Order: sequence, then C-alpha cells, then structure tokens
Amino acid sequence: MRASLVFIFFCLQILSYGQQVDEELAARLDSIESVLPLDYNDNVRQHLLEFTGTYNKRFDKILKNFITYDNYLKDIFISYNVPEELRFAAISLSKCENLISLSEGREGYFKMRYRTATSHGLSITNYIDERRDVLLSAEAFCKELSLIYGRTNNWQSALMTYAVGDLEWQKAKVLSRDTIGDFWTINKYLPFEYGSEYPKFIAAVFFANYYSEYDYKANPLTLMTEQVLVEKYTTLYQLSSRLGIDNKLLRELNPIYKKNIIPNVEKQYYLTLPSSRSSTFYELGDKVYNYTPTAVYTGTEVKIVQAESTNEQTLETVDVDSESDYNQAIYHVRSGDILLKIADLFDCGVVDIKRWNKLSSDFLDINQEIIIKVSPDRKAYYQKIDKMTNEERKAVMRKD
Repeated sequence: MRASLVFIFFCLQILSYGQQVDEELAARLDSIESVLPLDYNDNVRQHLLEFTGTYNKRFDKILKNFITYDNYLKDIFISYNVPEELRFAAISLSKCENLISLSEGREGYFKMRYRTATSHGLSITNYIDERRDVLLSAEAFCKELSLIYGRTNNWQSALMTYAVGDLEWQKAKVLSRDTIGDFWTINKYLPFEYGSEYPKFIAAVFFANYYSEYDYKANPLTLMTEQVLVEKYTTLYQLSSRLGIDNKLLRELNPIYKKNIIPNVEKQYYLTLPSSRSSTFYELGDKVYNYTPTAVYTGTEVKIVQAESTNEQTLETVDVDSESDYNQAIYHVRSGDILLKIADLFDCGVVDIKRWNKLSSDFLDINQEIIIKVSPDRKAYYQKIDKMTNEERKAVMRKD
C-alpha cells in the first residue's frame, strides 16, 4: 500500500512539473511580438523541448551562424516589408547550414529551390551557387514570400507554401475539407515530412529570443573582411595555403564556391578574405595562383628521422590528412571519364581527388578505383553514383 502511494505521489510530481514547463513555455511564446501566430500545442512542444532540454553544442553552432548575419538579415526583411520574425526561418529550414546540399536539391540558409533562386536572379552553375550567399538568398526569400503573400494575404500560409510547395499545401487544404482557414486542421493533412515545418519555425523563433535562458552563448564570427577580384582558375585549398589562412575559415567566408573551385570563366568572381590577408593577396600577384607542393595537397609532410643505432638521418612522410570526420565512397573509372567529370559528379574539386588518391597526373585507367571523401550523412547518395547508368550520371550533372 505504501509503495503504491509513493508511486502515485511520484507520478503527480512529474505531472505537476510538466504542467509548470508547459505554462512557462506558453507564457514565453505569448510574450514574443509576432505578426505570425505562435501557437503552443503538442507538436510545437516537441520541437521546443529540443532547444530547451539538455544542452546540445550543435545548437551553439546554429546560433553562431545565425547571429553572425542577424543584423544584416533584419535590415533586408525590413526593406522588403516582410515580417522580421520570418528571418528565423533560416534556423527552422536549414539549421543555418551553408556548406552542404540539403534535401530535395535545396541549398542555403533558406533551403531554396533551384527555380525559386533563378527566378529571382541568383546564379547557379556547376561551380557556383549563390543560394549559399546568405544575404543574396535572404533577398530572394523575401521576394518569393512577398509574391506568395500577394496571393494568400497571409504570412503563415506564405511560409508554408514556400516550405512545402504550393501543390502540397493546396492538396492538404482540399483533403482537410477546411472552410474556415483553420491552419492546424490543414496542417494535419500534409505528408509526414512536411507536417513539422511550422512547429519547427515556432521553436526557432522561441530559441532566437530565449537562447540565453538555456545557457547558450551567442559567439558570432567577428572578423573584418574585404573582397578581392580573382583573375585565374584556382581553388580555396590553394589560396588558403598561399595566404596562410585556415581552409575551413576560407570556405566559411566563401560558401558560394560549392566545389571549392573558383572557375576561370569570363564572369568576374570575388573572394572574401580577412582584411589582414588582402594586402598579401595583392603583394603575391600572379604567384598566388602558382601551385606548390604543400601538406594541403599531398596529405603528407617530410620529417627528419634519427636512426636508433646510427647517426644516419632519413626522410619519411607523415600523414597529415585532417579529414578524418569524412567517410569514403568508391568510384570505378569508366570509358570517357576525366577527373573534371568525376569531380562534378561528387561535388568536389579535381585537386581533392588527386590528393585523396595520391595521383601525380590526370591520367586514369578503366576500372581504376577512386576514393572520394564525403560527409557521413551524404555517403549513401554518393555511393550510388558508382552503380548509375551513363544516362543517370548525365542527369546528375545536368541537375548540378
């Protein structure tokens, strides 16, 4: 009997605590000024608890990426007369991820479709994707939302139409048989993968307003930068080596170069550099484009080793590849393949393939095994390329 009472008391405490949490979250949501409704329900609660539960360092990265651009984003949204809180969609749509391709071929902070981007003037080629330029994509996002709002006269519906596609949203409205515009009734009829889009947006708005209450720190990238004109074909690896800049930082500053290659074409391309390195870029002149054997490209460095039994010194190579977080995909060379085509298929650079496979020339043999390093979450996709027909591979390159 006593054990039963203790159990009942324990359950009541849990229920009481859960109720307090719900009341606190609902009250905080209610205090946020927003043109879009910020409802609190079980679906929203689930996503709020991701941000407000156990500390997760992944959210520190999301916050850093967002806060770095937030003041600029706010100005853009105001200039286009789009509700400021819609800039938080960058958190819910992409988690502010800018260096990898997202689902359905979308790219950038605002998880933008190809047609949406090109219809608003963004450039997308095999090597360049301006959807990865945070400010350019923010302008395109605002333009697209404004167009949708012109048809719906409702920002909530505009966001959902953008996120899930007009066809899916219209199908959900028909299936729900809604006659009064009840958003949550319509939302239930969306495909499973889309039903959480708006709850995630509400959670993103909450997180952006209350992150400090849950021990997250805003550590934006604070760096004076300048843009320089790049006049020849080169890669970010080469430039980071010649200019003494961390390659990861250079990629972060120049996300539009999706294969880490700046192509040699008629169009002018610019490179964003830390201000402290721009003078070095100009001082080097054409030498900045000259390839040199460095650890960045060969994956090894030369080290002097003292033999134990003699005074003789020998040279050995030591692996310095820093890409241990990546997985390997395997590709077998086919007739007609060249390194540039393989790089195009795997969204990397020719110099990357040569470095990963220790190739000293561009010559390839039929059925030669090529190792490609890919992020773990994209390995399954890239591994399929080796089994694709020639037509399927051509379709992938056209899509790029």
